[in-house]
Amino acid sequence: MAAAALTAATTAASTAASTAASTAASTAASTAARMAATTLTEAVTASWAGASSATPAAVAVHTMGWVDMGAFAVMLAVSTAIGVYFAYFVKGANESDADYLVGGRTMSMVPVALSLFASFISGIALLGYPAEVYVNGGQVIYNALSYPLTGFFLAYQMLPVFRELRGLSMYEYLERRFNRHCRFIASGLFLVSQIVWLPIVVYVPAMAFEQVAKVDLHIVGPVVCLVCIYYTAVGGVKAVIWTDAFQAVMMLGCVVLVVIKGLAEVGGFGVVWERNVNSGRLEAPSFDLDPTTRHTFLALILGGVVRHTADLGLSQSIIQRYMSLPSMSACNRATALFMTCTTALNLFACFSGFVAAAYYHDCDPIATGVVNARDQIIPLFVLDVLSGVPGLTGMFIAGVFSAAMSSLSTGFNSIAAVVLEDLVRSVLGRAPSQRQTRWLLRIVVVVTGLINVALMFVVEHLGMVVQLNVSLAAIAAAPQFAMFAAGLFLPYVDGRGALLGALSSAALVGFVVIGAQTAIATGKIHVLPKPVSVDGCDLPPGFNVTLPHLQHFDDSEVLWLWRISYLWYQPLAIGFGLLVASAAALAGWRQPLADVDPRLVAPAARRFLPVKAGSRVQGARDEPAHMALLQVDLRRTLRESERRGSN
Repeated sequence: MAAAALTAATTAASTAASTAASTAASTAASTAARMAATTLTEAVTASWAGASSATPAAVAVHTMGWVDMGAFAVMLAVSTAIGVYFAYFVKGANESDADYLVGGRTMSMVPVALSLFASFISGIALLGYPAEVYVNGGQVIYNALSYPLTGFFLAYQMLPVFRELRGLSMYEYLERRFNRHCRFIASGLFLVSQIVWLPIVVYVPAMAFEQVAKVDLHIVGPVVCLVCIYYTAVGGVKAVIWTDAFQAVMMLGCVVLVVIKGLAEVGGFGVVWERNVNSGRLEAPSFDLDPTTRHTFLALILGGVVRHTADLGLSQSIIQRYMSLPSMSACNRATALFMTCTTALNLFACFSGFVAAAYYHDCDPIATGVVNARDQIIPLFVLDVLSGVPGLTGMFIAGVFSAAMSSLSTGFNSIAAVVLEDLVRSVLGRAPSQRQTRWLLRIVVVVTGLINVALMFVVEHLGMVVQLNVSLAAIAAAPQFAMFAAGLFLPYVDGRGALLGALSSAALVGFVVIGAQTAIATGKIHVLPKPVSVDGCDLPPGFNVTLPHLQHFDDSEVLWLWRISYLWYQPLAIGFGLLVASAAALAGWRQPLADVDPRLVAPAARRFLPVKAGSRVQGARDEPAHMALLQVDLRRTLRESERRGSN
């Protein structure tokens, strides 16, 4: 019996660790959400796989009660009610495609800012950051400093360009700056990466819910997805934004609740500080310049800014939210609130990991087999500290699922926008009527949601294929970033050079990510976990526990590129892609600067354009060129009016 338990526990831990490792690769691809997924730790599969020889029957495990389940159900009901309200009680809320996808560009700043925050933070983040701190220490907390820098760069260099376009799809930029091929490739990569990522977004919290509620993840996962599909399909972006705002409050509230109650249970801030200093989890920033060091201050800040810029400034779902605001000043205010909430949540999430480490300082639940996966640490901690007050555990789980649902609904809505603008209208050249457009958008949301439900059932069985698929999602983001960055900051690069740089970027990040993840999965690369103890556990007589092996592994035989920190994946790949694009321009694939529309270049790069071209932005000296630009905008407006009139 003990051997069977050991086999089951080891298999479950290995599967969960493999999934976490694969999720780490996705950080190189996109969302801070994804960054949090990597913080589930990339490479401790082997070091934790043999964590225990059996599971002690004497260890008591709390579960959610009916009041907790009721709190979770209320969150689902409120989300559904918001969708119903905007679908059936707000007259004209979704009459046109602009209403359905960008709220008629008249949304208020606060709900949009909260929607941006909720969309950016996935349920993986709420579990991943604390798990990272618990297992590998608190270096990751310094990543929070990168968010204000990202917000500043986004507000002053990227949003002014995309706001000028006033399109429904950000990939229209690539066609106007380069050509249709760039637009088609980038939008296709976006669709692939979203379809790969979204099932994992709901699978991870569903797995945690199964741990604490003893409800099969194959039930709760599809239920949450179906609720999301419904309110996104019928309510449009207004329902998504207001539901996100509600869910953002739930997310922040659940993390703050856990920290406050956990501090009270542990004995106060001083106890948390002392125990984490003693275990080495609370540490000063590492200024090591070795790129193979997993977390350093430079990698967390520089790599964080690059990653978050890709996740925010070059994300269809994020830019689409900004397009729903009426002015640039509203965008800047929304960015300030967005970055404030994101920084606060990351700090609280990391601190909850410190509190959990202090709570379990002498009885590690992983070593004793109470949980099998590190991302189940926080749900277990929540049950232990909140179970005495009915409903609090349910509120926390509702907060975790709120993060997942906001990411799902935003993803569904953004996919609908890309399918309409980049595939139907651009590639196929069709101009559907307003009635056809309304049906098309809703059908895309429903079909995408059902695909997500189906893939969620597949995720847990794919093993190494999951790792490969998420690694491919990472490969999808680097070429997109390279193309956009070349267009925004390198005005001399033309479409051919941008495509060559994007392909080079994809090839490099693919080589690094797949090689690194293969080395991790085969046990050639390990991450040294922080020490744990079972001295305070009330274990049955004769129960033996094998603590994680804390001795450093020699991975010097692994290729250096495969050993670099995942934080450097995107900066390395994007930098390489931009160098290749610049080299192509020097070799002859060059865009004449006089032909570059200054509105398609970041403000910092406009100074390098000729005065004649630069005057177009200010509406001076070059009246023919300025009138030509106005005519382009007029033709777009007329086409939109014709589509409205054909309804």
